[in-house]
Amino acid sequence: PQKKNFPWVGCSNISLPVTPVAVETIHAREVNTLFSIRPYIQIKPKKKNVDAQTCADLELFLDKIFQDVVDYYRNGSQWLLEKNKMGTGYLKAYWMYDKQKVRKGDKWEFTITDDARLDVIAIEDLIYPTNAKDIQTCAFVSHRINGIDWNTLVRKEKLGIYENTDKIKEFYRTTTVTDENGADVQRTKEDIEQLIRSSPDVLREYELHEVYFEYDVDKDGFAEKCVMTIEKRSRTLLRWIYHPYNHQRKPVIVNKYMERVGRVDGKGICEISEYLQEATNTVVNQTIDNMTIANAKVNKVRKTSKSDIPKD
Repeated sequence: PQKKNFPWVGCSNISLPVTPVAVETIHAREVNTLFSIRPYIQIKPKKKNVDAQTCADLELFLDKIFQDVVDYYRNGSQWLLEKNKMGTGYLKAYWMYDKQKVRKGDKWEFTITDDARLDVIAIEDLIYPTNAKDIQTCAFVSHRINGIDWNTLVRKEKLGIYENTDKIKEFYRTTTVTDENGADVQRTKEDIEQLIRSSPDVLREYELHEVYFEYDVDKDGFAEKCVMTIEKRSRTLLRWIYHPYNHQRKPVIVNKYMERVGRVDGKGICEISEYLQEATNTVVNQTIDNMTIANAKVNKVRKTSKSDIPKD
């Protein structure tokens, strides 16, 4: 809690974990219910002449992917936790292609990553129009990607994924303050958690925006779905491609704790229990302060009295 000086300096300032207990209770129940049953996806034949063994093989294959490739238990658990706390959880499903040089014995070899991925997106890192009612139908969605170092940018350009990386070399992050509204969400989180992390200026990391939108590229009157990656401060275009997936959907899966009509974001336990948490803290602190006053007895006597109590 923030420091208090009322009703006096040094008064009780305790916060009982009402909201965290509620979040963890619901989160544990969800994780145990959803992830304790294996395989995660069950496939049953519903039509005649469907080979049951084929369904079993496909079921085993998907379970292997969910366990060993996308780490569904860990990512799914974090996705649910973010949903319960903030009201909305964002899960990004995409395909990752990368190539890295690793040392094996006395020589260097290349390892290639070419698999599906799941990432949990922080609620402040997904940007969309304020009047949006649904992620899939809004005009654009931008995923703010933080923590990319220079070597990663150069490697992606070598792989043909990015271009113009030389134009953003000097535009690494020097602060965690957002340009849109001047808020410093990351620093606020770290202050609350009492964490001291390395300065962005020392890490030399970059902030990119991966934007999903529609644009009439060929000027035929019908807009095509596109994906653009930009560095905003330098106004540098790193990538502009057609939507790479056949489903043509924005690769963000939204999960809400409590639905709001006509709103993308839901309402979470932290917001719902805000005043209950405040009331609990107030009652507890007032009770402690009252006990402090009751135990701090003061005797008052006249200077001319014959009492043994010191007159000073």
